[in-house]
Amino acid sequence: MGLIRRFSGLPGLWSTLALGSLTALTIVLNFVTQAYVLARLGAGNDTDALYLGLAVTSFFYDVVCASVSVVLMPLLVTRPDQAGSNTWSVFQAMGMLFAGLATVLALAAPYWLPVLSPGFTAAGKSRAVSITQVLLFGMVLSVLWEVLFCYHYSRGRFLWTQSCVALTTFLSLICTIYLLPRLGILAAAWSVVVRAAVAVLLMLPGLGSYSLLRWRAPLFREIWRGARPVMLSSAYLKSDILVERVLATFAPAGQLSLLGLSRQVIHASNRVLRESIVQPMVPELARSANARDWLAFNRAIRNRLLLIIVLCALATMAIVFIGRSGLALAFHGQRLTAEDITLMWWLIILLVGAFVAEPIGKILSNAFYSIGRSDKPSQIGVVSYSIGIGLKVIGFLVAGIKGIALAVSVYYLLHACLLYWSLRRLQQRTADEFAVQ
Repeated sequence: MGLIRRFSGLPGLWSTLALGSLTALTIVLNFVTQAYVLARLGAGNDTDALYLGLAVTSFFYDVVCASVSVVLMPLLVTRPDQAGSNTWSVFQAMGMLFAGLATVLALAAPYWLPVLSPGFTAAGKSRAVSITQVLLFGMVLSVLWEVLFCYHYSRGRFLWTQSCVALTTFLSLICTIYLLPRLGILAAAWSVVVRAAVAVLLMLPGLGSYSLLRWRAPLFREIWRGARPVMLSSAYLKSDILVERVLATFAPAGQLSLLGLSRQVIHASNRVLRESIVQPMVPELARSANARDWLAFNRAIRNRLLLIIVLCALATMAIVFIGRSGLALAFHGQRLTAEDITLMWWLIILLVGAFVAEPIGKILSNAFYSIGRSDKPSQIGVVSYSIGIGLKVIGFLVAGIKGIALAVSVYYLLHACLLYWSLRRLQQRTADEFAVQ
């Protein structure tokens, strides 16, 4: 671990390659974990219940935690002398908030979760409740993990952070393999809890000496001011995954799982790009904006956009030409049928638009956050999301599960285009100091 810490600040291309390699390893392990569950159990009612539970907990996590983290990291970067004590306060406050939320949701799950699974059988709804209650516990730990992630990234410990993530993902896979014959589908839910718990234990010592929670700290007011517009819009915007899952509960058994795993492939690939290319640029954007160095600000955005586009183009060609044979090889001899594999390949192809546009949208959103305009991504998100919801409903009615996948791509492409257009307009209006390079 000492060697990892020593080189955690590697500059330039080598840092990007190291981060990309670690994140890619994490993504592969993540995919293998979910694919293992699907391969061993087959695509059916149990796996559909798992993916519904993952969508529900992801929604609550994203609405609050993800909204806070995009504001928290720039604040920690610009206040290095108070980063440790500030993070301790946020760590404790977020832990208490989500512990309370998870407890209420878990106790009430038998009443509200069946509403989100209208197409499930009674047994499927009961299984979804059990899985979701476990995942809600894991959500609390994941929130604490996210706060620590922001702190270590703000300190430039990119390699150390990603090493912890890779290690915990590997342990999650081992846990799934061991527990699946004993607990069935619940093993996948408990592996999420184990992963988050180990990650917190690994990353917490790097936070330094304990500091008491300071409810009246100015940091909380600034986080609330920056995160509030993001949070309010996220409550609407992040519900897209719930809309997809609710629609997919009416599809034949197993198709919700195949859509979920296909989206996981895209999400995992995007995570490689986000954590190796997009996230490391946040401190750079924050420093450039704070120093009003718009030349460096625009150069960082332009270079990352170009890199994202090139990498996505290469990956898309691989998906089209060797994706189906790769999936067939990966699931050979398992409980997925040839029809399941072909459907999954088509779903991944139809989701390519999201693969390209999602990290581009993150870069452009981070640009707005860094200059204190967190309202803009939220406003644009509401418009594009509203259109996307209609497209998903129409897509499902016309083409079933494939129609949902295509609608997801159109939504992300529209969102990225609107963000780019809005940023260009903002630059043009303030051309005297925020010039287009």
